[in-house]
Amino acid sequence: MTATADQIAELRRKVNDNSVVPTYSDKTLASYIERYRIDAAYWETTSGDAIVATTVIPEEYDMNAAAADIWDEKAAALSEEFDFSADGLSVTISQKREAALKMAKRFRARRAPRSPTMERKDSTFYFDSVNGRYLE
Repeated sequence: MTATADQIAELRRKVNDNSVVPTYSDKTLASYIERYRIDAAYWETTSGDAIVATTVIPEEYDMNAAAADIWDEKAAALSEEFDFSADGLSVTISQKREAALKMAKRFRARRAPRSPTMERKDSTFYFDSVNGRYLE
């Protein structure tokens, strides 16, 4: 599955790239989105040994993780900017970098939860991820 036009538009809004000439192309945004694929999942409802129903959750993308990466990139681009004062005028450009870092932190806090895959080595049973069952 590839990123859809709606997902690209959503990410563009999240990273405030809505100018007439956007900073990021659709192809670039799609590559950010596709880095954070959340695999499809399913579970089976059983009654005894019979499978009663199978529920499938389609694959999605973690848009917040993609947005956090772009905000980090924006902050990095602003890292060489500095504040200055001249002739009574004070310019604080560093606020842009601080704001980008805050946005990165905000979106990173909202990313999809991740859980590790664990495998027991002291058991003869293993999990068959295709069929969603433990086998001997």
